[in-house]
Amino acid sequence: MVLTNTYIRHRRTGFTIVEYLVALAIGLLCIATGAAISNNFMRSVAFLSNAMDLDAKSRLAVDRMSREIRQCDAVDSAGTNQLVLRMGTNLVTFEYVPATRQLVRADPARGTEVYLKGCDYIRFDLFRRNPMTPSYRPTDTYPIGTAASCKIIQINWVCSRRLLGFPANKGRMESARVVIRNQQGL
Repeated sequence: MVLTNTYIRHRRTGFTIVEYLVALAIGLLCIATGAAISNNFMRSVAFLSNAMDLDAKSRLAVDRMSREIRQCDAVDSAGTNQLVLRMGTNLVTFEYVPATRQLVRADPARGTEVYLKGCDYIRFDLFRRNPMTPSYRPTDTYPIGTAASCKIIQINWVCSRRLLGFPANKGRMESARVVIRNQQGL
């Protein structure tokens, strides 16, 4: 009788193979769930940091460009994808190159420089100074101008990037209106 009780106690202390397999399956399920949540979190962080970087570079490019536009003497010529500014004796060109998706600044004194990468769309519009209707709203309508009569330049652009092999951050359309300060007579 003593031998039987000892045998029963030892038998109850270990796992059976079925119990072991169930515990292993539950453990693997918890690990897989944790890995999926971790992967989703890391992807979200990557998309968020990519969007912040894209926005920061876009703002920096338009800040640099608007500083030069404000200080230019006149607009030499303009198209929807190109803007040529006269700064003293130099001509500074901002051009959108669709093949490379870049906004490039060209200057005979400083050479060419890429201001913005990953552009899907850039457009330059020229306006004259006075609003068409007396209005105190920030969305005043300005008459369309030419290179000779331009006092306000509006820049519209959209940028995006690819992350992990597919389009990730399609930037919203950004817009900036810049007033030329140094231009005389208008």
